[in-house]
Amino acid sequence: MMVQAEKQKNTLNYIGNEMLDFAAISDLAPEALLFIDHSLSVYWANQSAQSLFQKSLKSYDLSSLLPPGCKLIDLINRATSLNRILSAEDLEIKINGSKRFFSVYVQPLNNRYLLSLRKRPALVKSSFASIETIQTMAAMLAHEIKNPLTSIKGAAQIIEQKSPDKKMESLSKVIQLESQRIHDLVDRMAFLEGGSDSEMLSSVNIHVVLDHVIKAAQAGYAKNISIECDFDPSLPEVNATFDKLVQMFSNLLKNASEACAGIETPQICIRSFFTTTAKYSADRSVPLRIGVQVIDNGCGIAEDIQKIIFSPFFTTRHEGTGLGLPMVAKLVEDHKGLIELGTSKDKTCFSVYLPVYEDTENE
Repeated sequence: MMVQAEKQKNTLNYIGNEMLDFAAISDLAPEALLFIDHSLSVYWANQSAQSLFQKSLKSYDLSSLLPPGCKLIDLINRATSLNRILSAEDLEIKINGSKRFFSVYVQPLNNRYLLSLRKRPALVKSSFASIETIQTMAAMLAHEIKNPLTSIKGAAQIIEQKSPDKKMESLSKVIQLESQRIHDLVDRMAFLEGGSDSEMLSSVNIHVVLDHVIKAAQAGYAKNISIECDFDPSLPEVNATFDKLVQMFSNLLKNASEACAGIETPQICIRSFFTTTAKYSADRSVPLRIGVQVIDNGCGIAEDIQKIIFSPFFTTRHEGTGLGLPMVAKLVEDHKGLIELGTSKDKTCFSVYLPVYEDTENE
């Protein structure tokens, strides 16, 4: 028995020409690691892999655990036929009924294959297809609503000034306040009309923006919330519009503060960092090196909501308008940036990536 156990240990420890103590390190790895053979039978799996698939996995046929047509199986088959390392980013895989994104790595090793699956934050696509379909309507409504609103508000002011009746004066103020509220709502819809401020982009210090946003929040809606800052002071400036960045991060911070409602010790963390592995804009034309994360300790975002959270007019709050996060997504897009969402049952993280400012005029 002792000889057989030693042979099994040596089998696990031997990969190519190197000896690695998998028993000591594999279960510490955050990614799921599996050894599979040519028939896709699982020879060995670490704890992360077993937790991901909710099975012990050994001797399972991997293809039986995945839906037909799964791109992961295609990637493994290609690595098998080519007998070389293959990888993929943001590969969508359905496991146990849930779709998730993974960074995948397949490496041939001694007649077997090492498969690595690392969970990726959900890449949020901001539903701009639906935004574009209502841009024309939004522009028309903004014009058509504002004109009669101005007349209604003006008439109410005249009634207030000329009527001796206190009740009429009170009703007139209600009309004015409600007219102004509708006017403000239409202004908030203006971002749906399309267009961009790309011609106004300039060099902006991201920390000046964040400091401004945090001070405003702490003086108002986030005054009872602990806000922690983790900034990288060496960051270069971003290519952006100052006011639009203020609007963008104000909405994200307000969203985070609302997510903390009802939490005994509400906390928000704002991080800035330089990413050595560049993200890219949607059209892959601009590398994005500057990252800002807004993290809250709220109850997270349900999986079915994650896919529509940036859709115009969608909200889970009774008093919400559903325009805050679509506005954020539109502003990120205007800056040729990228926004990602990562969430769990006790944390939500919005990550915004922006391009570095480059002074092309002086080159």
